[in-house]
Amino acid sequence: MGKYAERIAAIKPLEEKIAANLKKYQIPGLMVGIVEGDELVYEHGFGVKDIRKKAAPDGDTVFPNASVTKAMTATCLGILKEQGKIDWKTPIREYVPEIQFKDPAARDVTLTDMLSHNTGLSRNDYSWVNDLPEDFTTAEYVKRMAYIEPDRPFRSGYEYNNFCYTLAGYIIEKISGMPFKDFLTENIFKPLGMENSGCTIAALRDAKNGAKPHKIKNGEIVPEHFLSFDGMAGAGGSCSTVHDMAKWIACNMNEGEYKGTRIVKAETMREIKTPRVVVPEMEEEKNDAMPLCCYAFGWNVQPYRGHRMLNHSGGTDGFAINLAYLPDEKVGLMLYSNRWGSIAPFAVTNMLFDFLLGEGEETDWFSFYQKMRDKWQKQVDKENRAFIKARDPQAPTRPLKDYVGTYNHKSYGDFRIVLQKGGLRLKYNGLDIPLTPNHYDTFECPYEDCAPYKIYPITFYADSKGKIDTLCIPFEESLKEPLTLKRVKKEKKEKKAE
Repeated sequence: MGKYAERIAAIKPLEEKIAANLKKYQIPGLMVGIVEGDELVYEHGFGVKDIRKKAAPDGDTVFPNASVTKAMTATCLGILKEQGKIDWKTPIREYVPEIQFKDPAARDVTLTDMLSHNTGLSRNDYSWVNDLPEDFTTAEYVKRMAYIEPDRPFRSGYEYNNFCYTLAGYIIEKISGMPFKDFLTENIFKPLGMENSGCTIAALRDAKNGAKPHKIKNGEIVPEHFLSFDGMAGAGGSCSTVHDMAKWIACNMNEGEYKGTRIVKAETMREIKTPRVVVPEMEEEKNDAMPLCCYAFGWNVQPYRGHRMLNHSGGTDGFAINLAYLPDEKVGLMLYSNRWGSIAPFAVTNMLFDFLLGEGEETDWFSFYQKMRDKWQKQVDKENRAFIKARDPQAPTRPLKDYVGTYNHKSYGDFRIVLQKGGLRLKYNGLDIPLTPNHYDTFECPYEDCAPYKIYPITFYADSKGKIDTLCIPFEESLKEPLTLKRVKKEKKEKKAE
């Protein structure tokens, strides 16, 4: 009998409390697993995996891992390190000489820099938000990194960046001669017996027992689409189940070994989990239970009520995920929610740890995380209202056809501005967003799928001859200047819509 068996036997009231909060906060489903030592000692599916079919999730329901994948990517690199093929501190240009960065100082960037988010690169995340049926290749994304603007000096502190883990996956492919998804499968999934895990959008989307994505729209839970991001696999492309991820957690708690199968040396696993960079804390996140956070390689390392904790969250369109474990107590948690922006994985992680440890059970974690979200949304709502209030009934200053065209940024690709049914629309990677005139040559670009909902200003500028040739939009909010896209050609096909 395990250390937590007695506590788990009395978990029913906590389940009822969790279920009530899921209903209160409009979260369609949540799959929970608890691992003690090498064993999955508890699993429970709340709500539904698909609001259209009403079936509950179970231990074999496939969910995306999203950024929880990052620890797997780091472990794959650890395997290559043990084979003598890479080193954490060698400049990566020795492995991928074609890689370039905009900051000259980043010429000597290493895997240590990349995996600990210490490169200074801005996130550039909207550049891989892809509603197209197929994604761009990893090589195409890596090529774009040369044009990503830094928002802080190289090695000056933590700046979370998905592209660095995409590049890590690319390095794995170049060094091993295998696609990243195959290397991950052969070196982690198969040895650990993770039979229902994969690393493609198809493995998630087409799973017979797969969770479906959802979001909140106009106050209601509605189905969401699957986001295509196979090209960013190293950053967040894997998918799995509670039954499979229990083995991954157990392997990590046992420093690289699971029931006699070792995938990496204990020394390598400790290197991966060594804290490298302090993660800045926002004011609204401050809490005595978690007073400090550092980033290792694909893991956050921080105390939880005085207990050492490793964790990582993940999110993609329609899903929110959290994985956490207490290595000294040999207990870990997996939480998968099928709603974009869901607070459930984080609130329930803390609720379960409080319950198992017998500490802080009176804390209302759902309320804590919701207050954080509300504060964030309130500030953005204020900015949205101020922007809308500035509308000038005389806008825009010129005929709409003058703005039509294709505008390019080398790290984002092409933004197409088209004229349809009397209005302008932004078309980008499958997105189709209506633009509303605000004032002069500035338009409102509402991005509904982000959290929180935000209206971005798109401003057009003319050249010395008075012809529109530039589009600016502040998609990278950490940068002082907005993204600047230059017009590259006329959209002849769209003239028919004028």
